[in-house]
Amino acid sequence: MARNAEKAMTALARFRQAQLEEGKVKERRPFLASECTELPKAEKWRRQINIYAVTEEESDEEGSQEKGGDDSQQKFIAHVPVPSQQEIEEALVRRKKMELLQKYASETLQAQSEEARRLLGY
Repeated sequence: MARNAEKAMTALARFRQAQLEEGKVKERRPFLASECTELPKAEKWRRQINIYAVTEEESDEEGSQEKGGDDSQQKFIAHVPVPSQQEIEEALVRRKKMELLQKYASETLQAQSEEARRLLGY
């Protein structure tokens, strides 16, 4: 006969499996952003970035990255690196160029481009 702990674990496993089949289990946020492969889910997790309002004294003491405008507005500290709009636009342009290059360029042109990047250290 199995011990009580083993019985409890099998009961828990059966309960967990039943919840998974019914779809009642909440989905957990992935630890790494690279683990998320679907855009809607990535947007959902991106909205959970830990940003909160702080007072003037706290922001001066911590010396963190500040977000805000006038003195009348609240200031925010981002606890994760937040890219600027220009950095986002540059990344989108680079991605679009690579997609177009792979779609329309010949293999020899791609090989030459890759060799040039390697020689330049990109």
